[in-house]
Amino acid sequence: MNKYIIIILLFFSNLLSQNNIDIKQFQIFKNKNVNTIDLKDYIDEFNGNYIVKLISINEVDYERKKKIILELCDLDFKINSNLSQITVKRCDENLEIIGEMLLNDNNSIISFDTVKYKYIESNLTFWVYGNFNKISDGIIEDGLLREYYDNGNILLEYNFQNGKKNGEQKKWYDNKQLSIKYNYINGNLNGLQKKWYRNGQIKSEVNYINNTLDGITKHWYSNGQLKFVKKYKIGTLIETLENYDIDGNPQ
Repeated sequence: MNKYIIIILLFFSNLLSQNNIDIKQFQIFKNKNVNTIDLKDYIDEFNGNYIVKLISINEVDYERKKKIILELCDLDFKINSNLSQITVKRCDENLEIIGEMLLNDNNSIISFDTVKYKYIESNLTFWVYGNFNKISDGIIEDGLLREYYDNGNILLEYNFQNGKKNGEQKKWYDNKQLSIKYNYINGNLNGLQKKWYRNGQIKSEVNYINNTLDGITKHWYSNGQLKFVKKYKIGTLIETLENYDIDGNPQ
């Protein structure tokens, strides 16, 4: 059986104003083969109107259909329902999420508009606002989550504590090559985060403090040539220290 999507549900409820509006947090791993998700499959007794907000996107892996020498925005895609859409852009390592989605009984499917890419894989965190007929009590995810490809090779290995990612998180390509190695503290990216290309070449080294870029960021091309070195302070780009094209010529 093909594993197309893995979902960990981290539930919590809040009372908003005088209406009993519940909030459920969904952490979704979007596999490269997945372009649509029906939230009716994941919300107990889906009934009524819901607002869906994308809170964060992490551990992104993608391949563009066309190679771009100077890539200002490495991420640029939309997540749609029949009623509304969310736009996701990441330019110079700064992530921008615009909009929210409305869902109801007749419009429960969200789709990923990724026409610029051969594929996109990522971990997405959504908040869903609405009235839920069933609320699971005290669901806490602790321990180690492992998932595997159909060929038996490991796909991912995530550590959870009190329903949040904590410690080292790893993901692999289907050829056993390590794809990412991220570090979390209480659900937030902290410290050095590394990514590799499928061929084993290092792709990036990025430093985070509580989900915010801080420090030196390095990116490489798939041939091993350094792409750029940038310095960030509390999420703001301070300066580009080095910048090269794929052949190593300074830009």
